Amino acid sequence: MERTPKGLCSPEFRAEAVKLVEKSSLSVDRAAKQLSIPKSSLGNWEEPPKGHLAEVGKVKSSHVSKKSIEQATQGTG
Repeated sequence: MERTPKGLCSPEFRAEAVKLVEKSSLSVDRAAKQLSIPKSSLGNWEEPPKGHLAEVGKVKSSHVSKKSIEQATQGTG
């Protein structure tokens, strides 16, 4: 079976592929092989856990000072 060309999977196909993994005992790797798609694509189509996106972009407890930024960028201009 030929692999699906990059970027040619419809949103409906993607949704059904994710359902296949969620509803069956198949791993992402196994389901991707059966569907002839890259496992990384199928893994990317799965939804992140709820609340995951709320944490994106938040600064952790570490603080980056202006001085450390200047030191890191010296000689790059």
